[in-house]
Amino acid sequence: MSTIKVYILDDEVGSVEYLVDLLESIPEVEIAGFSSNPKKALDEVYNIKPEILFLDYHMPGLDGFSFYDALTLKGYYPVTVYVTAYDDQGIDACRRSAFDYLLKPVLLSDIQQVIDKYSSMKVSRNVPDSHKCSKLKFNLRSGFVLIDPLEIVYCRAEGNYTDIFLLDGRKITITVTLGKVAELLPDNQIFRINRSFIINIRFLASVDRKFQKAIMMFGGRNWEVPINATQTRELEDYLENTLLTT
Repeated sequence: MSTIKVYILDDEVGSVEYLVDLLESIPEVEIAGFSSNPKKALDEVYNIKPEILFLDYHMPGLDGFSFYDALTLKGYYPVTVYVTAYDDQGIDACRRSAFDYLLKPVLLSDIQQVIDKYSSMKVSRNVPDSHKCSKLKFNLRSGFVLIDPLEIVYCRAEGNYTDIFLLDGRKITITVTLGKVAELLPDNQIFRINRSFIINIRFLASVDRKFQKAIMMFGGRNWEVPINATQTRELEDYLENTLLTT
């Protein structure tokens, strides 16, 4: 039986020890590391590259979302399970494409469900490899470009071309239609707002109903995508259905 390498990060030492005890009772789990200091853990997690990161949401100095964002800036996208005492933070975690979330106090049955879910998806090859990110090849007017789909914030149709907006602030225009781009991107990563826009759900921060815009955020950058009332309801339905099946 292959083991699943995990890492635990929580600013409360007692919570770390409690999760360690629970995870040690599951035979297929290997605890690769744990810490109660998020700033010191950043490099350690990156170097270890666990398959699953159990991450506390509320930590002083560097909260769970900021910790995850810091890892992605290094090019590492771990399967993340947020651990929180508040249910609304768990919903926020799922909206950011977290693999799952656990409410404190965590039960052994909760942990086992997460491990079973990961094992099943790993077998069916639906879990992304954290050690490498597959890039997609898109044609340009003057050649081609390789783009990591996890770095796409949103896409905008421009006739038969598509503008792709990336995490680092670049906009790349490819000679491919938005419909074709949608076919190539992971279904659980994107939501097509309308015929002109596709957004990456993991970077969706909020929707402003009054000004009819979806706000994407990452690493101090903000992007705004137009969205009307009908599209907002469709997005809400999509998110609720996703949460129900998570």
